Amino acid sequence: MIDTVNLHINIKPPPEVTERIPEPFIWQDITFAPIYTLKGFIRSYSGRLNNLYLTFTDFGLFLGNSWHKYYHGKNWNDYTFPEIVATYEALNDRFNGLLENATINRLDYGINLTSEPAETFNRWAYYKGKEPDTMKYKRHKYGKKFMGYKDSEYSFKGYDKTAEVKYQTRITLPKQIIRIEKSVNKMRNLNRRKRERIPIYTAKDLSDRNIIRQLANDFLKTYKNIEQMENINLTGLTATEKKIFAAMQNTQVREAMKKENLETYRKDMRTYQDILKRKKTENRTTEMITEKVMNLVNA
Repeated sequence: MIDTVNLHINIKPPPEVTERIPEPFIWQDITFAPIYTLKGFIRSYSGRLNNLYLTFTDFGLFLGNSWHKYYHGKNWNDYTFPEIVATYEALNDRFNGLLENATINRLDYGINLTSEPAETFNRWAYYKGKEPDTMKYKRHKYGKKFMGYKDSEYSFKGYDKTAEVKYQTRITLPKQIIRIEKSVNKMRNLNRRKRERIPIYTAKDLSDRNIIRQLANDFLKTYKNIEQMENINLTGLTATEKKIFAAMQNTQVREAMKKENLETYRKDMRTYQDILKRKKTENRTTEMITEKVMNLVNA
């Protein structure tokens, strides 16, 4: 369920950081090397723990990347609530209890689903009136992403995980995996919002099943608010019916028609609804996503 977790650990940095020594140093068996600005000044010190990135600055220690991958060594399989708890406990022990009060700066949560792009993100049309951006790796298009509140507090994306892994690692997965994920870049979007506030602040909160359940519900609610193109068999429709169907699938066109020509809108809407009744084919994607989320949370 959880993937990337970026943390700020508010501790006094070691003297090597405050004194800006130019050589690497070791802290808790991790080697940290200086990172320089373009003007040649030491900005910070970076280290690695498996796939996790660590950065020391004057403001403390920053620790981040995929908990899922840290635990499993990969992040295209399932990651259950007990495994999230095991990851938190292992990291907290590794850093002598420092994670207990570590503040979450960014959090990604979602699922990996055995499915096809045509049945998932390729059907995404609008979210809160916005069209999705295309996700690319170099010249390859492999997913879609919606930007949320103020285009910075969160995003929601769906992408071809099998393709991403192949592009980045040259590993060929044995089956088609789709990743659907919400990425929260400003935690106030969760813990300070007026409705359905989620009281998540520290890494320890991720070991609370109730918090994870609230994140799961938030993920599902966001997904269900995406306007999706219906699975329609267009065979046998007239040219006029196809035009009406295309127009009604577009939120902006539909709203403009409703405001400017109400009678035409009502007539075309009746035709559109009739097409849906006659031609809509079954799509179990929402049901599959809900089932997968609940299985991960309740494991």
